[in-house]
Amino acid sequence: MADIETEAQIAYDQGFEMYEVREDYVIRDDRLWPQGKIKYEYAPMIHTELPTEIAKLTRGDNNAVLRFARRYGLLGYCYVLEVKDITRRVGWNQEEVGEPLNWIWGHASTINACLTLTSLLQAGDETALQSYFYTFRGPVASGLNGIVPDGFGTLLGERGFSSFPGLGITENVKWFRRQTVNDNIGPVTRTLCERDEKGEKSYYNVKGTVRAAYWHLATLIEAGKYRLVRCKDPECQAWFAQRDPRQRFCPAQVGMKESRCSARYRMRARRADQREQREA
Repeated sequence: MADIETEAQIAYDQGFEMYEVREDYVIRDDRLWPQGKIKYEYAPMIHTELPTEIAKLTRGDNNAVLRFARRYGLLGYCYVLEVKDITRRVGWNQEEVGEPLNWIWGHASTINACLTLTSLLQAGDETALQSYFYTFRGPVASGLNGIVPDGFGTLLGERGFSSFPGLGITENVKWFRRQTVNDNIGPVTRTLCERDEKGEKSYYNVKGTVRAAYWHLATLIEAGKYRLVRCKDPECQAWFAQRDPRQRFCPAQVGMKESRCSARYRMRARRADQREQREA
């Protein structure tokens, strides 16, 4: 991660809460579980890369889920449950319920769909947009509006893609994207606290890393100034916001000098050059 003290200070100054990352994580019974004590804390609201990092979690790739968790912790399933069960206010904790892999992959698929639609909207290709929009079948994470088929609930459901007759494909896609983000971004709370001798300060609480990811996704859509492109690393090919026209790979995460994709591609090219030299 980044310099933890620096990140904590930024979060403190901007009024963002910190979330924990444990010593390790394991997958058992199709759920992700935390292990050990708190290793460090970080502020998801500072990490604008969260949407694209979550979108990389391909269904069935347990190792990718573990890599993500060991860097960012859990996505926040217990917080969603806590709000879902409004009448009981059971206060689930992550040691009791873990996080269902289907729930994690559902959000990854949903965010990836929003990123793909955003890229197609940027390109202005309505034929490709219509082809993708009406063939994608989710499931789509729909926050508190999802179905609850088991004891803990997956909060995922197949959302229909029926269009509004009076709207074109572009307007329909934008409506769907807005609804998807809005269903998953909240609730957001704000708390006013005393800050020692510095006076009072309000803190924003976007409960759960996945909700912070949707917050960043909304900002990415709203700003619209960065083009979404696919990573050139053949082992990745995930979406990322291209902040520089020369950028070809996923950006380095906060606190890292080079992204895993760029480093992997560079090492592969180096090995290929060495092999050619030996064969020459």
